[in-house]
Amino acid sequence: MSPAAASPDDRIRSYEDFARVHAYLLAASGIPTSLHQRLYRKLADEVFDGGEAFSVEPCEGGRQRRLVLGAERTLGRESDVFLVDHAWSFRLSDALNQLREVPGLAERMAALMCVDLDRRTELEEADEQDNGNGGSLENALEVVEKERTRIQEKGSDFAPWLELEELGIDDDMLIALDLSSKFPNMVALNLWGNKLQDPEKIMKGIGECRRLKALWLNENPALKKGVDKVILDGLPELEVYNSHFTRKAGEWALGFCGDIIGADNPCSSAESIPLENIVYPQTTRASDPKEADIIWVSMQVDSELKNALGLTDQQYTNQFPFEACLVMKHHLAETIHKAWGSPEWLQPTYNLETHLSPLIGDYCVRKRDGMDNLWIMKPWNMARTIDTTVTGDLSAIIRLMETGPKICQKYIESPALFQGRKFDLRYIVFVRSICPLEIFLSDVFWVRLANNQYTLEKTSFFEYETHFTVMNYIGRMNHMNTPEFEEHQVKWLEIHGRIRDMIRVFESAAAVHPEMQNPFSRTIYGVDVMLDNKFNPKILEVTCCPDCTWACKCDTQALVGSQGVIKVKGSEFFDTVFGCLFLDELKDVSPL
Repeated sequence: MSPAAASPDDRIRSYEDFARVHAYLLAASGIPTSLHQRLYRKLADEVFDGGEAFSVEPCEGGRQRRLVLGAERTLGRESDVFLVDHAWSFRLSDALNQLREVPGLAERMAALMCVDLDRRTELEEADEQDNGNGGSLENALEVVEKERTRIQEKGSDFAPWLELEELGIDDDMLIALDLSSKFPNMVALNLWGNKLQDPEKIMKGIGECRRLKALWLNENPALKKGVDKVILDGLPELEVYNSHFTRKAGEWALGFCGDIIGADNPCSSAESIPLENIVYPQTTRASDPKEADIIWVSMQVDSELKNALGLTDQQYTNQFPFEACLVMKHHLAETIHKAWGSPEWLQPTYNLETHLSPLIGDYCVRKRDGMDNLWIMKPWNMARTIDTTVTGDLSAIIRLMETGPKICQKYIESPALFQGRKFDLRYIVFVRSICPLEIFLSDVFWVRLANNQYTLEKTSFFEYETHFTVMNYIGRMNHMNTPEFEEHQVKWLEIHGRIRDMIRVFESAAAVHPEMQNPFSRTIYGVDVMLDNKFNPKILEVTCCPDCTWACKCDTQALVGSQGVIKVKGSEFFDTVFGCLFLDELKDVSPL
């Protein structure tokens, strides 16, 4: 068997690459094909020329703004395309805190949007005075110490991403902050908009951060003094510098551009699959994918990858054809609807690309009847709750469609709680065959808890640690052994029985998409389940290549029917997986 192999280099190097990679986006945007090459050139050279051609002027008595073409220019139809840089880039979940915490941001946005705003506090005015006087070492140290405390809470293995933007930091202050010793594992540092001037002092301040992969020095005087060469020579691991790829750019930089890597998740998620835990004497690890009997990877095995690695159709892979009918959220709902109609275990779900009108109708009926009207927006095919939003505002739902294709699903407003916090359950399903259907359920499931007390206060909707339960992406992890999970006077074996019935959702795929069958496909899927306050299970999503790092690291216990509590070693998890899928063993699994 072979672990994941490196994917081919997909970086955009030419207009042809640009047109191929962004073909769907270009078509959806409506930009004429005659302007595609001009758009590519402006994007490549970062030509933000909108302000040179247009101006914004007030109208309607100052209540609105309009865009006006410069008097000296004439502009023919579809003759040019212009770029405008962002005034403020943010994730919706972070917007409220940024408006509150970033000095002057609320005022700038209010002026831009013609909103009257007079909310400056004495503290904000003092901060503005401090910034005007060149910044304060005490302020910068306070930010650094807060970040240091946060990182210590997350554990010693956490790689920090430090934001020190617009704090008035000069060369001597940077050295005094002693970042190299305080954050030896730092992977990203944002020093945008400070007062750094001397390249040698800058390197003295950060030169020992040998793992640094991203650095922003934009809008610092040092950029006019040849700091670039000093930085690039002195930081050999740097992949992103001032928002540009360096010659060392690789997987981390691509993950950053793809929004997979960021301040909340600073390390690449493409960690090696822990196959070293497999101890079966019948198995050896192949150094060349072509020689492996089993290809177990965390990327899509398509014809391009097969050709690149020399793989054949007679090698087992951990992917089924057309498994998108289960693992992409809009297809999962469609598959269930075709097979089961609208079962109670699936919340009302709408594909916003095709069913916006029915959603609006449902929303309006609920509003008229005084029913719960809170919804959760989920991208079709993103993990880690990226671009996921909880809202009860129909206008926001419609506007959020602009950030990419999504489903809109009725939010479980009254979930079962554990000690006042939300939780969900992660089950692992083993699939040997689709036709005939051979599926098994791991005897161990994982309870994942939110960190904060559950509330429906509107200001909490942006709080990840209140409304989401997977805490290994930000914050601290909250997992529990299942025997400890006892609070309500309910019979958990009955609930497990209902969940087992629901997990037969794979029957839906077999019935609706028999083309999934492939005798050389065997794999595991993660199935996420939540209980409402009446302990009825609701399916959340099905995940391919589920992250099993936690399962491999931690010993746990499980409640298994008449067997009572059994102990399961984490180090044996992948032994169980491969034993079930390839050796017909049923240790710690149950057939469905």
